[in-house]
This record gives sequence, structure tokens and C-alpha cells, in this order.
Amino acid sequence: MRNLNCCKQAWEDGQSLFLKMVTILSLEDVLTFLKEQVDTTKEFKLCVDREDLPERGIIQWKRKKTASPASLLKVVYVGESGIDTGALRKEFLTDMISGIENRFFEGIWTQGKSPKYSLTDLDDENFRIVGEIFAVSIAQGGPAPAFLREWCYNFLCAGEVNFSCLSKEDVMDLESYLLICRVEDAADTESLMMLADDIVSCGYTSQIKHELKESIIRSIVLHSTTRLIPILQQLKNGMQLYGLVDQLNKNSEVCKPLFVPGKITKPDADFIMMNCQPRYSEKGTSKQASERKVTNFFQDFLQELEVAILQLKRPSKVTKVTRLLSGVFFVRYL
Repeated sequence: MRNLNCCKQAWEDGQSLFLKMVTILSLEDVLTFLKEQVDTTKEFKLCVDREDLPERGIIQWKRKKTASPASLLKVVYVGESGIDTGALRKEFLTDMISGIENRFFEGIWTQGKSPKYSLTDLDDENFRIVGEIFAVSIAQGGPAPAFLREWCYNFLCAGEVNFSCLSKEDVMDLESYLLICRVEDAADTESLMMLADDIVSCGYTSQIKHELKESIIRSIVLHSTTRLIPILQQLKNGMQLYGLVDQLNKNSEVCKPLFVPGKITKPDADFIMMNCQPRYSEKGTSKQASERKVTNFFQDFLQELEVAILQLKRPSKVTKVTRLLSGVFFVRYL
């Protein structure tokens, strides 16, 4: 009987372990985990000029040798009074993510972007700082950098590139894109030979012939994308904060909306009201009753605005209200 109980207990323990292994975390679980890794006992304080972001933000981030970005971020804007209780941090991270997207990445937002090829930024370790800012923004209530090409995101998760999945749609730099267009438009081998120097510089070593156009284009695609691997590796190194890379590796599908466009939704009236946390006066007082009326009026205003805009078939202006209230353009995950 004792052996039977031992076997039963061993089976139950094994089943419990198996369930833990196959359980897939939700995005909320991942974000909660990252938030808990922030060292709130220490501060990572930055004093920056809001008119020169992201450049000044990155410079000040680099110079902060005595503190770690794993700590709670505190932001002070030069020439402005105010204590950062969270709003300044979120505003700073919003401006930094937007500025980083424009400064360090290229492509179409809706289709995802790749890092700009810059050995100067690589040598200056700017992409490591960008990776740290990505991690801090996700863990500390800022916007997610949801503008990466999927192949770039897959590299951040797995640390390697699946070359068979790369296509000419993944070519984001203008020079390579135009070269592909010229190769495609070439009517014969003679036309291709006029592009020989550019083709060879992309690592193509076979014969330049009209019937080998697809192989030539394939070389250009691989040249344009694989040269970004050291940049993506540096970006990944910066994202080691809070165990973010480990979470991407274990829960790549769950975390994809944080980095790949297509899953972020614009805020509506319900989103704003669900995230409002009004602090009313003492319960039962006339002052509290008046404050509740103001909240209800605000909700009615947002909902009527949505209906009116929908009837006019114009883009919703509720997003602008959210921008006014919080300083962000899209829904955050925290």
C-alpha cells in the first residue's frame, strides 16, 4: 500500500511538472514578470533636454556609469520643475521610442522596419543602448517598440536567422531595393553586366546572366539583411535587462505583439474610462456626488464623440484626447 501511495505521488508530481512545462504564459503574465524585475530600491535618474531626443537621451543614458537601467527610471527635463511620479517617465519613454524608430530604423511601419545599417552606431554601441531602452519601456509602463520586421524579431528570440524565410520584401535599405528593381527590369544579359560592380559587391560570385536573375536578386537580399546581424546582436545584448531576452526565447509567439506591428490597437472611449483612476472625496458627501457627475459627463462626451465621428466616417479623435491626457498615441500593454 505504501509503495502504491509513493507511485501515485510520483505520478502526480510528474504530471504537475509536465503541466508547468507546457503552460504558455499570456502577454500580461510576461509583462507582470518583467515589471517585478525592476529594482525599485534604486533610481536611474536622467536629466535631459526634451527638444533634442533621442540623441541627448542616448548620450545621457550612456554617461550614467554609477547607476543601472535595471533600476527605476526617473526623468527630469532641463529647465522644467516637477517631480517624476511616473508621468514624466512615460512621456520620456514615448518620445524616445518614437525618436529611436525614426533615427535607427527604416521601412514602412505597418510592414515592420529593420535597423539602419550603420557601423558608426554599432561601434558607438548605440544599438545596445536602444535595446536597454526597449526593455525599460516595456517593463516600466512605456510603449512597446512594435515596429520590427518579423525576421528581426525572430533573431532576437532565437539568436539566428532562418535564411529560407528571407525575401525581397525584407529589404529595407533604399540602395539595395533600387538595385533589385534594376535587376528585375534588366531585359538581357548586357543590361545586367552594366550592374556588375554593384552585383559583385553584394557577394554574388556566379556568372552574371539573364537566366540567373533570381540568383542575383537572392544574393542582394541576403547581403542587405545578413549584414544587420551584428547590429541585431548588439540590440539583443541591450535587451538582456529584466530577463527580457529569456522571455522572448521561451514565449516568442506570446511576446510578438510587443515588437511586430499588427497587434496594437488605437484607444477608444472604453479604454480611456477603464484606465481612469479618479480620486473622489469622502463617500456620501456632496462633493463626491459632483465629482462623479464630472466623470460621467466625461464618459458621455467620449462616447458621443465616437458616434459622431463614426457617422461622419472620419478617423476617430478619441486618440487625440488620449494624447492630451497621457502623452501617448497608442495603447500601452501596462
